[in-house]
Amino acid sequence: MLMKAPQPAKVLVVGAGAIGGLLAARLALAGHTVSVVARGSHYAAMRARGHLLLETRDGVRSAPVTAFDSVAAAPAAEAVFVTLKAYQLPELAEALDAKAHAAKMYVPIQNGIPWWYFQRTAGPHAGRIVRAVDPDGRLAARLATAPVVPAFATVAAEVVAPGRVFHQSFESDGIPMGPLDPGDSRTGEAAAALVRSTGLHAPLIDVRKFVWVKLLGNIWTNPIGALTRATVAQVATHPASRPLALALMRETEAVARALGIEPGLDFEQRLERGRRLRQGVKSSMLQDVERGRETERRAILGALVELAAVAGVEIPCVKTLNACMELLDENLAAARALERAGISS
Repeated sequence: MLMKAPQPAKVLVVGAGAIGGLLAARLALAGHTVSVVARGSHYAAMRARGHLLLETRDGVRSAPVTAFDSVAAAPAAEAVFVTLKAYQLPELAEALDAKAHAAKMYVPIQNGIPWWYFQRTAGPHAGRIVRAVDPDGRLAARLATAPVVPAFATVAAEVVAPGRVFHQSFESDGIPMGPLDPGDSRTGEAAAALVRSTGLHAPLIDVRKFVWVKLLGNIWTNPIGALTRATVAQVATHPASRPLALALMRETEAVARALGIEPGLDFEQRLERGRRLRQGVKSSMLQDVERGRETERRAILGALVELAAVAGVEIPCVKTLNACMELLDENLAAARALERAGISS
């Protein structure tokens, strides 16, 4: 159910692809003034129409949005949601910094191990830079004082056509979130209230623990799907992929525990959720491969390999898939270069 917001806000969604598009559409339908940053034909369709189409099992709704093709061109907003891929963030650090410090809340939603994981926290690794996603530490430096409220997408969405996003809804759909500064409950609650106005769940959570909860899904759905072209349901049910999925989750859990986090998940239940997805639902990494784009390998696999080394944990299955995905990403990059040069691969 979409609930009309009592106090409409100016919202900027940077990266209005599947998850960002879903969030932007629902915020607009809830009465907020929404600007989006997108690219390519998806941007062109929204810019020309002045709206984004949200498709669900109940039909299609038109959500008014204003589209921009760069962060710099977009207006300042009270709430900034960033749903870009993790690898896209470092080069946009300066532009994102300007938008973040002009906002009341800055909500990054990325897969994998985030740049902020060891920031504004205590412990032996406090302040450590996760080089896989923030190579020179510029994100941690630029956003050091921003009102950061990390969030996670527990929804299934896909861009099915330019300017059109499909959302397969479940009762558990939501955007769990929490303030990066544990004591900043006011900003966290304000961000959660904004998302709740759309009808989505937005529970306040321990964001560092939830990194591992989310990663325990991404660690098998994404790389196995990308390498085999299998849907999430296929990966969850095929006799060849199920044991590998379980092994990947066990290795991920071992790293979390070594860093002081107990995810507390039932792996079989996680596979069952994957099985229940609509048969055509693909992981975000597979969607990127099909579009010839760089994948989220560094955030989902590379950063985990980095943290495993810090924690002294062996993760052979994760390392193997990371190596395979690195080669796949290099081949995708080579194909993009040929395309730009006008040479058919």
